[in-house]
Amino acid sequence: MGRDDELENLHQQLQACDRVAISAVSGMGGVGKTELALQYAQGKTAAYPAGRAWFRVRGGDLGAQILTFGRVQLGLEPPDELDDVAAQVQWVWARWRPPTGAALLVLDDVSDYEEIRAFLPQDVRFKVVCTTRLQTLSLGFEPLPLQVLDLEDALDLLRSLVGASRIDADLAAASAICEWLGRLPLGLELVGQYLHERSSLSLAKMLERLQNKRLEQKALQGPTYETTAEQGVRDAFELTWQDLTPEAQTVACVLSVFALAPIPWALVEMSLSDWDEEDLEDVRDGVLVKQSLVQVNTEETYQLHPLIREFLRTKTKVLFCDSILNTKIRLLRNVILTKPLIKKWLENLSCLKWDAEDEIDFDNMPDIDIGKNILSSYEGYSELLAPLSNSFFCTKILSQNMKLGVLSYQKNNFRKLLTAFLENRQDSTEKITIIPHKFNALETLFEETFKDQKRHPLYKEFYTYKWCRYKIETINPNVLFWCSYAHSDFVNDLTELVFDVRLPTRDPNLVFDSAWCAAMYLCRGNHFNWFSFRKYVQEIPISDIKNSLESINSQRFSIPMKYCIENLKNYTQMDKIDCLNLPKEISRFRERNFPDKYTILNYVNYVYGEALKSYNRIVSELFSGFSTELLDNSIFSCNLVGIIVPPKTQKDSIEIKYYVEINNTCSYPTANFSLSEDGEFEDKPRYEAARKAYSYSRVKKSLSGFSYSQKQTPFSTSWLGNYPITGLVYKWLIDELSKSNWIQPHKTNLQKYASFPCWNP
Repeated sequence: MGRDDELENLHQQLQACDRVAISAVSGMGGVGKTELALQYAQGKTAAYPAGRAWFRVRGGDLGAQILTFGRVQLGLEPPDELDDVAAQVQWVWARWRPPTGAALLVLDDVSDYEEIRAFLPQDVRFKVVCTTRLQTLSLGFEPLPLQVLDLEDALDLLRSLVGASRIDADLAAASAICEWLGRLPLGLELVGQYLHERSSLSLAKMLERLQNKRLEQKALQGPTYETTAEQGVRDAFELTWQDLTPEAQTVACVLSVFALAPIPWALVEMSLSDWDEEDLEDVRDGVLVKQSLVQVNTEETYQLHPLIREFLRTKTKVLFCDSILNTKIRLLRNVILTKPLIKKWLENLSCLKWDAEDEIDFDNMPDIDIGKNILSSYEGYSELLAPLSNSFFCTKILSQNMKLGVLSYQKNNFRKLLTAFLENRQDSTEKITIIPHKFNALETLFEETFKDQKRHPLYKEFYTYKWCRYKIETINPNVLFWCSYAHSDFVNDLTELVFDVRLPTRDPNLVFDSAWCAAMYLCRGNHFNWFSFRKYVQEIPISDIKNSLESINSQRFSIPMKYCIENLKNYTQMDKIDCLNLPKEISRFRERNFPDKYTILNYVNYVYGEALKSYNRIVSELFSGFSTELLDNSIFSCNLVGIIVPPKTQKDSIEIKYYVEINNTCSYPTANFSLSEDGEFEDKPRYEAARKAYSYSRVKKSLSGFSYSQKQTPFSTSWLGNYPITGLVYKWLIDELSKSNWIQPHKTNLQKYASFPCWNP
């Protein structure tokens, strides 16, 4: 049914070649290879006057079968001196009766060319058809790939088995059954038989049974009367499964975890990130594709047949000894490590549409399993952000003195999840514990003001027992919920780190700025006096700094200032440093109320040049695990080419303009500013070349876009901010991280980071 074109193609190939192999691209068992060969053998009797013979290869001795056929059907008994089975078979072929005319041989279910090679006839009068699950059996065979049926042919097959009137009466349900079966002939034939024997069973009810029981549905267990469908769907696939190597079985199970859609191979590589790339490709092409378990959609995407996916999912539970949900969580964890933009990226992939899967019972999932899934997601993000993870509160769960507490409860027909951290230094064997149920009322605290929360007896008791950092969310029946749950915690902590300007970097410019801020506050008596320029640029003796550090109570300071003080302490421990000094380019700019234009030019070139270097260093140091989509400028260094329109008097404005020039060399990025009278770039060809190169590059919107301009009226030496290098670096980081959804939107104007002090006491 629906194979007329394939039958004609097969006949034409047999007339042109000595032999032909039938293989299935989608080609698990059940695609109709045996049925096609049978239809051809029965329908082309006249084309083979010398006869037709059928041999079942899998599970049998092909040589013995041929010799038995020769004795019984042809009366041929090989001589005793031929003790080799292959030689005896060739003796039979040479004496085939009748001696003239074409003969057809069908070798059914060949799993390896070597098992038939010695037994193939040499005489061109023989036409050999092999059915096989291999895409290519041998270079000497013409392949005839079989696809699953198209929808109309699938419906026609059901009509022939069930009756046209019954199918056409509920065509929507019939079509849905065909699609659920992947239009696989074996599945269609078995379901058709089942419906034929149950004339009162509606098609809609049949579809419901398939969706509920899946491959366990009785209709798919095996045929009830004689047919070429000798086995059920599961048994047909089991034969191929047994031929797979353990490595291939593992990869096949991982593929089954994805939703029924084209799967980007890059995602499979991320899921199995500990595998060698070439070994993984060998398993894919040399086993899974060759065995027709996996379909090649494009060069970069692959797909499973629906019923193969169902079969492999049952194997996944056995092979991984775990639920499919936990398998997915582990898969996501590995993807997180190599694809940090996971939340945004995964939500756009059809192969990861995992909502409300039948085997995932979110409503009845034990709290301890919920905790395991959250913990696994935390671990993935912690490894991705390893240089930063010590600064994240939520990664303390991975230390020896913290536990993750979980508690779920029903409220307003929704299942709520409460998580918190528990300080527990005595027992560190288990990282997950259940929060006492009395604390599920903590949700009411969100409806109260912060002051009222502090007075709430439940709040006090919660923290008395060393619980902290609680969070309440509604559980979403989507496996990506666990990823989003962990992602939000890391985003919150990263947002706090960035907007407090206290990333744990070793960059000398950023460390110095924070140390200078602390030294100014401790030794000069104020944070920064806008009018005390001379006081601001004066060196600060290390002895004064040490005396000040010894007399302070660091606990009274804000978290950002504690960060500055810690960096200052490190400076006091360095050898051969007597004083803390500002760089000369900054001090010369600050020491006068109205510096000359060349001092301004040197200041700008220094600040922007050092900011570019610091930006690249901090990205490499802290965000190296992030993909290039997040921080393009860390991969493609950019030079800044700019002009400055200096003020002529102190009341005039100052203007700065620059554009981004892609740096294709391995050198560090540079800042190249010059003075201008009219505010126009003189080298127009260079500007246009840079603009064109930027538009074609992957560096999109880095450093606030291709071009930037700023004007301040009147001019003052506070221009570009108190800590201009730190201000620029964090402004660029905030721009990039915001675009990638790695930090939360902030009400504060981002321009403040180039205009005001970065740290408050």
